[in-house]
Amino acid sequence: MAIKNSLSLIFVAAAVAAGFILLGGKANAVTPGPARDLCKETDYEQLCRSAVKGITNPEMATEAAISAVIAETVSAKEVTKRLGTSRELDTCHDNLGYAIVSLRTAQKNVKERDRVSLDKNLGAAVSDFASCDDAFAEIGRPSPLANNTRTLRHMTSNCMALATWLD
Repeated sequence: MAIKNSLSLIFVAAAVAAGFILLGGKANAVTPGPARDLCKETDYEQLCRSAVKGITNPEMATEAAISAVIAETVSAKEVTKRLGTSRELDTCHDNLGYAIVSLRTAQKNVKERDRVSLDKNLGAAVSDFASCDDAFAEIGRPSPLANNTRTLRHMTSNCMALATWLD
């Protein structure tokens, strides 16, 4: 009987040790660790913090950041209407609309955990923002939306960085 109990004890100790090793040294995988600073590794940390507002869940933070980009893109699109009419402003208006579609699709990609499509759609939005500036560069004029599109590119870059936490 003593041998049986000793063997059982050895088996339990081995199982606990194996579990400890498999969990990466964490004694309890359910106990949450300290809050992750998801914005720390982004290129535009302050911009990230204003969009994420302390969220520590990577999926929720990425969704919040994308929502913030969408809101800013909608605002920039409204600015194009107030600036008047030109072929270049029409290009900006259209491309900002395309960016909104890509960003909304990116939100779905987060929910579906489709990182490849998420990266593709975030990249498409960045390209759309750059196309607005390019329309003005082609005629040798600075874009009146340059500050807006730069901020949008920075915000989207942060979304891409936050998405790396989803893996």
